[in-house]
Amino acid sequence: MRELHLAVRLPRSVSRETTLSRDLRDPVQLEATLSLLTARVAGQLRDEHLVARTVALKLRHDDFRTVTRRHTFEVATDLDAELFGAARDLFRAAFEEVRGRNRGVRLIGVAATNLGVAAEADLFEPMERRRLRDLSAAVDQLREKYGFAAVTPGSVLRVKRKKS
Repeated sequence: MRELHLAVRLPRSVSRETTLSRDLRDPVQLEATLSLLTARVAGQLRDEHLVARTVALKLRHDDFRTVTRRHTFEVATDLDAELFGAARDLFRAAFEEVRGRNRGVRLIGVAATNLGVAAEADLFEPMERRRLRDLSAAVDQLREKYGFAAVTPGSVLRVKRKKS
């Protein structure tokens, strides 16, 4: 009897982006939006048992100039904190160009690329990374039960409070 081998094709990327209702020049608001987008991407990676080696940022200026920046990790990840940390660093560097050109941001997005299948947890994983993994699992459970908005990053809440 012949074995049937099916090649599993992984997606090329997992991404989220949003066109803003108005052009923004406030980096705090933009980082809060980036935080939410990154949380969505990380959650989808975990749902699909994928990890990413690369995170990419996309910024479109109000004059439609589009800038992308990428960071590649040594170890593939599906953790919000790791993906957002890299995306935030990319954003801060890219936003300097926005400021230097005296422009606003019309669109912001984040993508996880260079994907692979998530492996079982590493027994020798650093404790901090284990804590992030446990936190992500708890947040995923809450969001599955009560919806994505049940757990909101603090940066988003600070921006909402500041607007009120």
